[in-house]
Amino acid sequence: MPAVFEWPTVPPRPPVASAFWRAARLHCPACGGGPVFLSWLRIGPACPSCGLNFTRGERGYWLGAYFVNLMAVEAIFAVMLGLALTPPPVATPTNIGQAARPPPATWARAPPPATMSSSWMLM
Repeated sequence: MPAVFEWPTVPPRPPVASAFWRAARLHCPACGGGPVFLSWLRIGPACPSCGLNFTRGERGYWLGAYFVNLMAVEAIFAVMLGLALTPPPVATPTNIGQAARPPPATWARAPPPATMSSSWMLM
C-alpha cells in the first residue's frame, strides 16, 4: 500500500486585531503561545506551543524588513531633527502686531482713536 501524502496542519488564522495584539506582546501570532524571541533581537525557529515555523529557507529573508524599518526610523529622525534645528519665527516690521489687530470687517464699526478724530476735526 503506497504512503498517502498529507499536508502539515496549520492552525487557523486568527482575527487581525488578535494577531496584532499577540505580536505586540511578543507571542506567537497564530496561537498566542510564547515567548517566541530567544533574545532582544533573535527570534526562535518555531513557536514552542503550536510549532509554527518562523524560519524561511533562504538567507537574508529578513533583510528587506530590516531595511524598510531602518529607512522609516531615519526619516522620522530627520524630520524631528529638522524641526528641532529650525529657528523660531522672528518678528519683523511687517508682521508685528498682526495677531492683535482685529480683522478688517470690524474696522468700519470701531470708533476711531482719539488722536485720529482730533486731527480730523482740525483739518
